[in-house]
Order: sequence, then C-alpha cells, then structure tokens
Amino acid sequence: MKILALESSAETCSVALTDGHQDYIQIRHEPRQHAKMFLPLVQTVLDQAGFTLKDLDAIAFGRGPGSFTGLRICMSVVQGLAYGAEIPVIPISTLEGLAYSAQRNLLLPEGSTVVAGFDARMSEVYLGCFNVVNGTTVLHNAESVIGIEAAKEPASQLQLKTACFVGSAWKIEQLAEFSSPEMSDLSVTAEDILGLAKREFLNGNVMSVENAQPVYLRDDVAWEKRVRIRTENLV
Repeated sequence: MKILALESSAETCSVALTDGHQDYIQIRHEPRQHAKMFLPLVQTVLDQAGFTLKDLDAIAFGRGPGSFTGLRICMSVVQGLAYGAEIPVIPISTLEGLAYSAQRNLLLPEGSTVVAGFDARMSEVYLGCFNVVNGTTVLHNAESVIGIEAAKEPASQLQLKTACFVGSAWKIEQLAEFSSPEMSDLSVTAEDILGLAKREFLNGNVMSVENAQPVYLRDDVAWEKRVRIRTENLV
C-alpha cells in the first residue's frame, strides 16, 4: 500500500505518504503559499520513501469543504500528478479528516460522537457529525453548511449526548460555549487524510481522477464568486 495524501482546505499545506509500513509527513503553515509549496513537499516525501510517482498505488486528497482557493489548488495538483502517473485517487472529506484527527489525538473511546465544524465565513459554518466505530470515524448525518444561529439548536441537543465539538466553527463567539480551546484548535492535515485513505484503499474505494471533484457544499457561492471576479476584471 503506497499512498500519497495532500491537504490544503485551510491555511495549512500538508503532504503525507505511506509505504505500507512507515508514514512520511510534511506540514507547513504558510497562508497563501500552497501553490508554491505543494510540489516541493511532494518531492520531499517521495525522496524520503525512495519512491517515484509511478510507484504509488493511489493519491488521496482533502476534497472539502473548506477554502475555495485551497481546494482548487489541491485539486489541480492532484490532477496533474494522477494524470501524469496514471494512478487512481481517493477523495476524503475534510470534515471527516477533522473528526479523525480528534479520534487520533484525543484517543476517543468507541461510540463517541464527534461534531466537526469549520468556519465557512458569511455567518455560516460547515458541519458534519461522526461516530467512532472500530477505531475510525463514520458519518452520522449528511455534511451541511448552516447559519451560525441555526447551528445552536442541534449543537445543544448533541451537547446533551456528550458529543465532542472540534474545529474552527466552535471558535466563533456565538458557538464557543460548545467547545474548549484545545478542541476548537484542532485542524485536519494530510496525516489524517492518509489515515482515512488507507481504510478506503483496503475497501477498494478508489476512482479515476477524471471523476474526482472538490466538494464545496456551497457551489452557488463559488459560482457567484467566479462571476464577480470575471466581471471586476472586465471593468
């Protein structure tokens, strides 16, 4: 099992690789530098493992939700690498990656509920609810983008069930009561994407890069942003 993983849905750019026995991790926290950093980081982990791209069985990536720019950069790099090496890809939810990070770092017990959330800006948050099953995470309900005020009621109900709230969504003032600073500071990296990708690979869940797409959960906003940028460039 030789899998390369990439993640840049937020301000951190990270790459991880497994040779089936050992994992190689590179993480950089340099906002707005993802496009320049990805390929050098990929080459670093390949050199550490003694691999070339052709040796890989799959490339995993954080498919979103998250920063529109970060997701597009990651997707373009994955497409270039996968097309060139003719290898399949494994899209991984960044919300599940965050939940997996909590399970991995906090050693959450079997059956725990993890509510993963990112600040989506514009008074909204991205949320996903996961359960810890057999040492990994399983989606409990559909991922969604929801208004901050609207998130309070379901969060209150889950809080009564002693759910664990992780991610930047819970740093927002109106939602801060649901999480501690240690929990809200947790983030997803390529190491988490890689951990979940190993499970998916063993289950045969790979796809052609032609069929892989980022998941924004807010496609209408992404479209409006592209239209606005094009319009501004014409003025």
